[in-house]
Amino acid sequence: MNNYINNGVAAGKLGVGIDFEGCMWTNHSGLWQPRQSWPTNDVATSTGLKYNQIINNYYQTNAYHWDTVAQAAYLSITNANPANDAFISYDDQTTCQTKISYARNRGLGGS
Repeated sequence: MNNYINNGVAAGKLGVGIDFEGCMWTNHSGLWQPRQSWPTNDVATSTGLKYNQIINNYYQTNAYHWDTVAQAAYLSITNANPANDAFISYDDQTTCQTKISYARNRGLGGS
């Protein structure tokens, strides 16, 4: 947002999306946390998921984490076999409230 505003775009013309969905990364050797790197020959598969799919099929209290950098929720699912690990980043209620507060505080459109 800073780049747009600093280059002349009016804050009121910018918006932040809220979509109650997420993305799951699987089929790799142990990807389970944000900003984690892995070998270039070990490409993860990403799958888009609706919020209800995440909650009904993957949510576990012990797997829930909050990324303070991205201000987003994620699930870190680790298994005995790292090839079965999963990382799911998604918009939950806290993420949506954070986005709304950010938009209001910045005077963005739609707030």
